[in-house]
Amino acid sequence: MKIKNGKVESVWVSEQIGRTVVKAFNNLLTETLANGRKQPDAYDRIAMAIAGDNIEAKKVISSLIDDAGYDVVDSGNLSDSWRHQPGTPAYCTELNADELKQALADSNKENAAEIRDYVIRQFMGADGAPTSHQGVIDFNRSQFLKIRKHFKNLSRRKQQ
Repeated sequence: MKIKNGKVESVWVSEQIGRTVVKAFNNLLTETLANGRKQPDAYDRIAMAIAGDNIEAKKVISSLIDDAGYDVVDSGNLSDSWRHQPGTPAYCTELNADELKQALADSNKENAAEIRDYVIRQFMGADGAPTSHQGVIDFNRSQFLKIRKHFKNLSRRKQQ
Protein backbone atom coordinates (compact mmCIF):
# COMPACT_ATOMS: atom_id res chain seq x y z
CA MET A 1 0.00 0.00 0.00
CA LYS A 2 2.88 2.39 0.76
CA ILE A 3 4.17 2.06 -2.81
CA LYS A 4 0.71 2.82 -4.20
CA ASN A 5 0.70 5.91 -2.00
CA GLY A 6 3.91 7.18 -3.57
CA LYS A 7 6.74 5.54 -1.63
CA VAL A 8 9.70 4.92 -3.93
CA GLU A 9 10.14 1.17 -4.45
CA SER A 10 13.87 1.25 -3.70
CA VAL A 11 13.24 2.97 -0.37
CA TRP A 12 10.59 0.37 0.47
CA VAL A 13 13.01 -2.46 -0.38
CA SER A 14 15.72 -0.95 1.82
CA GLU A 15 13.26 -0.68 4.70
CA GLN A 16 12.07 -4.27 4.22
CA ILE A 17 15.53 -5.83 4.20
CA GLY A 18 17.04 -3.42 6.72
CA ARG A 19 20.11 -2.89 4.54
CA THR A 20 21.76 -0.22 2.46
CA VAL A 21 20.49 -0.23 -1.11
CA VAL A 22 22.15 1.40 -4.09
CA LYS A 23 19.89 1.38 -7.10
CA ALA A 24 21.89 0.65 -10.25
CA PHE A 25 21.85 -1.57 -13.33
CA ASN A 26 18.12 -0.96 -13.85
CA ASN A 27 18.04 1.66 -16.58
CA LEU A 28 19.87 -0.30 -19.28
CA LEU A 29 18.60 -3.13 -21.46
CA THR A 30 20.03 -6.62 -21.07
CA GLU A 31 21.67 -6.49 -24.50
CA THR A 32 23.35 -3.23 -23.55
CA LEU A 33 24.65 -4.68 -20.30
CA ALA A 34 26.00 -7.73 -22.13
CA ASN A 35 27.52 -5.99 -25.14
CA GLY A 36 27.59 -2.21 -24.66
CA ARG A 37 30.90 -1.97 -22.86
CA LYS A 38 33.12 0.94 -23.96
CA GLN A 39 36.50 2.27 -22.90
CA PRO A 40 36.39 5.24 -20.48
CA ASP A 41 37.43 7.72 -23.16
CA ALA A 42 34.90 6.56 -25.79
CA TYR A 43 32.74 9.44 -27.02
CA ASP A 44 29.68 7.18 -27.18
CA ARG A 45 30.06 5.46 -23.81
CA ILE A 46 26.65 4.75 -22.32
CA ALA A 47 25.90 6.00 -18.82
CA MET A 48 24.14 4.25 -15.98
CA ALA A 49 22.21 6.03 -13.25
CA ILE A 50 22.73 5.18 -9.59
CA ALA A 51 20.97 6.35 -6.46
CA GLY A 52 21.61 5.71 -2.79
CA ASP A 53 22.05 7.21 0.64
CA ASN A 54 25.43 5.68 1.51
CA ILE A 55 28.34 7.50 -0.15
CA GLU A 56 30.82 4.66 0.38
CA ALA A 57 28.44 2.07 -1.07
CA LYS A 58 27.87 4.33 -4.09
CA LYS A 59 31.64 4.55 -4.61
CA VAL A 60 31.87 0.75 -4.68
CA ILE A 61 28.98 0.43 -7.15
CA SER A 62 30.38 3.27 -9.28
CA SER A 63 33.69 1.43 -9.54
CA LEU A 64 31.91 -1.75 -10.61
CA ILE A 65 29.95 0.15 -13.25
CA ASP A 66 33.10 1.80 -14.59
CA ASP A 67 34.86 -1.59 -14.68
CA ALA A 68 31.85 -2.97 -16.58
CA GLY A 69 32.39 -0.30 -19.26
CA TYR A 70 29.81 2.37 -18.46
CA ASP A 71 29.86 5.93 -17.17
CA VAL A 72 28.12 6.67 -13.88
CA VAL A 73 25.60 9.43 -13.27
CA ASP A 74 24.59 9.88 -9.65
CA SER A 75 20.89 10.68 -9.50
CA GLY A 76 20.97 11.46 -5.78
CA ASN A 77 19.57 9.79 -2.70
CA LEU A 78 17.60 6.56 -2.80
CA SER A 79 14.41 8.60 -2.63
CA ASP A 80 15.45 10.10 -6.00
CA SER A 81 15.79 6.69 -7.66
CA TRP A 82 12.34 7.03 -9.23
CA ARG A 83 14.09 9.26 -11.78
CA HIS A 84 15.42 6.16 -13.56
CA GLN A 85 12.41 3.89 -13.35
CA PRO A 86 9.96 2.99 -16.13
CA GLY A 87 8.05 6.03 -17.31
CA THR A 88 11.02 8.36 -17.20
CA PRO A 89 13.30 9.48 -20.04
CA ALA A 90 16.28 7.85 -18.31
CA TYR A 91 14.81 4.35 -18.47
CA CYS A 92 16.12 2.07 -21.24
CA THR A 93 17.01 4.88 -23.62
CA GLU A 94 20.78 4.18 -23.54
CA LEU A 95 22.13 7.69 -23.15
CA ASN A 96 25.60 9.14 -22.64
CA ALA A 97 26.40 10.93 -19.36
CA ASP A 98 25.31 14.41 -20.47
CA GLU A 99 22.09 13.10 -22.01
CA LEU A 100 21.35 10.99 -18.93
CA LYS A 101 21.83 13.98 -16.61
CA GLN A 102 19.28 15.89 -18.69
CA ALA A 103 16.90 12.92 -18.77
CA LEU A 104 17.07 12.62 -14.99
CA ALA A 105 16.37 16.34 -14.66
CA ASP A 106 13.43 16.04 -17.08
CA SER A 107 11.79 13.25 -15.09
CA ASN A 108 8.38 14.04 -13.65
CA LYS A 109 7.26 11.93 -10.70
CA GLU A 110 3.62 12.98 -11.04
CA ASN A 111 3.39 11.54 -14.55
CA ALA A 112 5.89 8.67 -14.40
CA ALA A 113 3.42 5.85 -13.65
CA GLU A 114 0.98 7.09 -16.27
CA ILE A 115 3.78 7.40 -18.84
CA ARG A 116 5.07 3.91 -17.91
CA ASP A 117 1.61 2.40 -18.43
CA TYR A 118 1.14 4.29 -21.70
CA VAL A 119 4.49 3.08 -23.07
CA ILE A 120 3.73 -0.51 -22.09
CA ARG A 121 0.31 -0.35 -23.78
CA GLN A 122 1.88 1.10 -26.91
CA PHE A 123 4.61 -1.51 -26.97
CA MET A 124 2.28 -4.43 -26.28
CA GLY A 125 -0.31 -3.28 -28.78
CA ALA A 126 1.99 -2.19 -31.58
CA ASP A 127 1.77 -4.27 -34.73
CA GLY A 128 5.29 -5.14 -35.66
CA ALA A 129 6.70 -3.92 -32.33
CA PRO A 130 10.48 -3.67 -32.52
CA THR A 131 12.37 -6.82 -31.77
CA SER A 132 15.93 -5.67 -32.36
CA HIS A 133 17.91 -4.06 -29.58
CA GLN A 134 18.28 -0.77 -31.44
CA GLY A 135 14.64 -0.92 -32.44
CA VAL A 136 13.58 -1.11 -28.79
CA ILE A 137 15.85 1.81 -27.88
CA ASP A 138 14.52 3.89 -30.77
CA PHE A 139 10.95 2.96 -29.83
CA ASN A 140 11.49 3.94 -26.19
CA ARG A 141 13.03 7.25 -27.16
CA SER A 142 10.37 8.10 -29.72
CA GLN A 143 7.51 7.14 -27.43
CA PHE A 144 8.87 9.24 -24.65
CA LEU A 145 9.21 12.26 -26.89
CA LYS A 146 5.59 11.84 -28.01
CA ILE A 147 4.44 11.42 -24.43
CA ARG A 148 6.48 14.39 -23.29
CA LYS A 149 4.78 16.60 -25.88
CA HIS A 150 1.38 15.20 -24.86
CA PHE A 151 1.94 15.93 -21.17
CA LYS A 152 3.34 19.39 -21.90
CA ASN A 153 0.14 20.16 -23.80
CA LEU A 154 -1.97 18.82 -20.92
CA SER A 155 -0.01 20.95 -18.44
CA ARG A 156 -0.55 24.05 -20.57
CA ARG A 157 -4.28 23.35 -20.77
CA LYS A 158 -4.51 22.88 -16.98
CA GLN A 159 -2.76 26.22 -16.42
CA GLN A 160 -5.20 28.11 -18.67
